[in-house]
This record gives sequence, C-alpha cells and structure tokens, in this order.
Amino acid sequence: MAKRFFYLVLLAAVFGAVGCAKQELVGPKQAYKSNEAASIPENTAKVVFYRKKQGLKDRPASPVVSINGRVVGALNPDQYMESYVCAGEGLFKVQQQEASRFDKTYSYDAAHQETLYFEVRTNEEGQYDIFAIPEERALSDLQKVKRTSFLANRSMSDCAMLVEDEEIEDRDEGPVLIDESVLEVDGLFGFDSAVLRRMDDSADAFEALNNTVAELKELEDQVQKVRVVGHTDRLGAKAYNKALSERRAKAVADYLIAKGVKQELEVVGVGAEQPITTNCKGTRATAALIECLQPDRRVSLELWGLSQ
Repeated sequence: MAKRFFYLVLLAAVFGAVGCAKQELVGPKQAYKSNEAASIPENTAKVVFYRKKQGLKDRPASPVVSINGRVVGALNPDQYMESYVCAGEGLFKVQQQEASRFDKTYSYDAAHQETLYFEVRTNEEGQYDIFAIPEERALSDLQKVKRTSFLANRSMSDCAMLVEDEEIEDRDEGPVLIDESVLEVDGLFGFDSAVLRRMDDSADAFEALNNTVAELKELEDQVQKVRVVGHTDRLGAKAYNKALSERRAKAVADYLIAKGVKQELEVVGVGAEQPITTNCKGTRATAALIECLQPDRRVSLELWGLSQ
C-alpha cells in the first residue's frame, strides 16, 4: 500500500488570505511544457491542474487542491500547477474556502508515467468544480495560461520503492495517515501569541477547529492518534519560531482535550522548516510580505489510524 502523505483539507479557514493579496500572490510567468513519459519517474504519474479566466464568474479567493491527503497548491485564474502521484487509483479534493460541507472529492486512476489534466472552474453557484480534460484540448488550453501557481507543495511521494504485490494489503502495517486539517493561525492567535483568541472574535477559525473535533469523535474507533504540528513563517529567529509553533500546537491540543477528544495527542513545533509559499519576496517584515506569508502560519492536525 502506498504510503499516504499530507493534507486532505477539512475546511474553509485554510489559507484565509489567499484571496486577499493581489500582486504579491502571483506565480512566475512561465509557459507550460509537457514532458515525455520517459522523464516521469518509475511507478509515477503526473497530474496538471489549471484554471482559465472566466470573467465575471471568477471568484476572488483561490481553491486549494489536495491529492491523497497532500496539499499540492492553490490556483488563481490564469495559473497552472503540476504534481506527481503514485500510479494507480487515488483521490483529490478541491477546497471551497467556505464550510467544509462544500468541499468536493474526485477519484482518478493514473497509469504508469501517464499525465492527467484537470481544469478548475467556477460553477453557477459560485463553487469550484474540477473536470478531467483530454490531453489535446488541455495542451491547447494551457497555451493561454500564462503563470504557474503562487502556492505549491514541493514535497513528492517516493513511488519507485513501492512493492506491487497484492498480498501487501493483508499485512499489518500499523497506523497510516488517514486525514489532515490545516488551521489558519492568524484566526486562532494574536500576533506573537500562543493564547487562543476568544471564540466570538474568530468564529471562522474556531469552526475549523470544532469540525475537526466532531470528526475525531465520529472516527473514534478508526483514528488512534492525532499529531498536532505548529508552523510559522520565515520572519524572525529560527529558535524563537520553533518554540512559538510548539506552544501554539500545544494550545490547540489542549483545546481538543477540553472538547472531549480521547485519542492520543502528539504535539510538534517545526517553526518555518516546512513552508508552502513559493513566491514571497523580501526579508523585511513589511505588511505585504507578512500577508503573502500567511499560508505558512498554520497548525496542521494529522489523523493517524486504521485505513478504511
């Protein structure tokens, strides 16, 4: 069984500022180039997501896409992003940035060294949909898409080491990552603080947290452990950021305990070691840079347990 990685996103509070910044949240201007199948790693397929301009239908926010629990990026209009997945069946989700009940999950089946293309569109209800697009049409569309995504996950699954043996599914592999929530830190904590805000002052952020509490109670028999991981942006001293991220992760863990979560909790602070922004320029803490780096300031809740 392929080891599953990051982020099936549960709710809309993720990346709350993605739709707020304008010029700062623009990916590099770079035309899409298709690659030969032989250049795709063994036991791996490539997935390309793109979003054309839709005029008045375009929404100011950006949908966040995850594949098999791993966030691969967010898309503004006129942007594309690429990701690599292990060949075979899998799931991806488009996050609506409202309540998580609007998130949509899709399935795919990728052949060895195949490239799949998906277009993200805004529908009549103002929600995001994803459509599988034939290669010839997708390549034509991508000629008109001018930029790469401003927000992309650089991690990649190692599919070359997978053992393609049907009997492997019968082995006792122990806990696996079955889901993950990503919480917006700016909504939960004040500046430079590890004390949770009042719920009345940040309803959306606490809705995200409470949705996770509800899921953990519903999956009490399946989820064995919750790994609470705090992250910061790159501004400030490395040691200080790591300590701050751990204190914030502990505050979230304490909240889960107070709400009756019974699973084992592991608290980790990684500081700025795992950024997900890719195009935030500068080193001085200007208002624009702080806003651009907002997605890096987060607390992730990894749900570990028995696979379904």
